[in-house]
Amino acid sequence: MSMGRASFVSAGLAIAVLSYHAANMGLVRVNMLDCGGNGMAVWWGTPASPAIVECQKEERLGQILLPQEKIGEVNTANGQFLELYKHHMLGSIFMIDGTVQVVEFDEDAYHEMMVHVPFAHFGPVSTVLIVGGGDGGAMKRVLEYDTVTHVDLVDIDLHAVRNFTEAHFSFASAFVDPRVHLHNSCADRFISEASGAAFQYDIALVDGTDCETAMDVPTGGVTEDVLGGCDGASGPLFLTSFYKKIKARLSPSGILVRNLDSPSWDADTVSTIVIQLRKLWKHVFLCHFHVPTFLSGHYSVAVATDAPLHKLSPSEIKAWAAKNIATTYYTPAIHDACYALPKRVEDLIGPQN
Repeated sequence: MSMGRASFVSAGLAIAVLSYHAANMGLVRVNMLDCGGNGMAVWWGTPASPAIVECQKEERLGQILLPQEKIGEVNTANGQFLELYKHHMLGSIFMIDGTVQVVEFDEDAYHEMMVHVPFAHFGPVSTVLIVGGGDGGAMKRVLEYDTVTHVDLVDIDLHAVRNFTEAHFSFASAFVDPRVHLHNSCADRFISEASGAAFQYDIALVDGTDCETAMDVPTGGVTEDVLGGCDGASGPLFLTSFYKKIKARLSPSGILVRNLDSPSWDADTVSTIVIQLRKLWKHVFLCHFHVPTFLSGHYSVAVATDAPLHKLSPSEIKAWAAKNIATTYYTPAIHDACYALPKRVEDLIGPQN
């Protein structure tokens, strides 16, 4: 699951990959008009000079609208609204509260970068905490490492998400791996109540849903009160107090990876959280990469640790290759490149340190 993923707005048999975030760039919100049959039109442009995009009859990734079949929907006990769609090219599409979480077509890019980047930095990883990620995508990648002996997956709606999505993605085997311990619980409460060596981790992955209100926080104006205003089940996961609890559970050289947002379209959200994490960890790097079906196609995670981060050495690259882990997106070259920031993003968050 991920923050700031493209919102799909249903209208007939169509969904829009672009959401109201476009307003941040001076564009009006996507509105759809029925063109008849399977075609839809998009009202798109600036407030001063809106334009109508012609009706699109073809299903192409480059189009704003994606005709689809709705497989099902369910309201969870914690107030989250789950939806599942099927698309002939993109495959299964999982959403929570109207926001895309997993798309079968390109989930590999997101999950591989979230997992393989910190694993390559850390060396042999034994214990892992996954917050959110009830679909199992990140957990599947974690379990590809033979050195991993214990994984705690904590999701407030774990059973609902797993039951709803398991048959539609290739993550099912991860849930029955004996190394995995499943917790249908609020992550903040789980971390608060956990005690002892059994709950110490080499790597923590926070793979939760969105905090839309975070993007309205002025850069540098990070406070508990503002970030605590996040709506929804993931609200507590944006508090500084939560990150402090996570850090207390990490080994001295442990790494936190926090899913962020699009650094192109939601730079305020990204910079706010990076600045927040830099108050707790010595080194916080923004890692950005390409996920076509996420908002703007440009996505990012934060990598936070007290151990120095650096480009992968030849020996580290060789060690990673020796694991023989099959990937479709991640490579050591992509790993190093993910830390090279566009100038406008660097101006917001400062140099990578």
